[in-house]
Amino acid sequence: MIPLEKEKEELNILIFPIDNPAKYNLDSASSFIMFLFDSVRNLEKIEEVVRTLYKLSPTEAKITSELVFNPYLTDVAAKMGITYNTARTHLKKIYLKTETNKLPALIQKIVTGPTGILIHAIE
Repeated sequence: MIPLEKEKEELNILIFPIDNPAKYNLDSASSFIMFLFDSVRNLEKIEEVVRTLYKLSPTEAKITSELVFNPYLTDVAAKMGITYNTARTHLKKIYLKTETNKLPALIQKIVTGPTGILIHAIE
């Protein structure tokens, strides 16, 4: 993630590589997805919104909010003091509850969907 400055507001860029561009009818040069979004400085706000909106457990909400700013599950698991396998189990439940199946889709839903609107409305 690369923080950018926009009129004294921080913006974030989150870039995900696409493993198989042909699967999505993209040429080989289009091998990533990039999200640009306003920074939310308070992870608790993200946790509160995703927990309420998607009926996530406190741990699932914490993992989800951490993944918005660090898309590496190994890092998130270490930061939370849980094993990678435990974090992965939680992530599978998060995917079910948010009706997503990949990390980029989850992040997009959190950043640009109803969750993003609610997060910024609370600020």
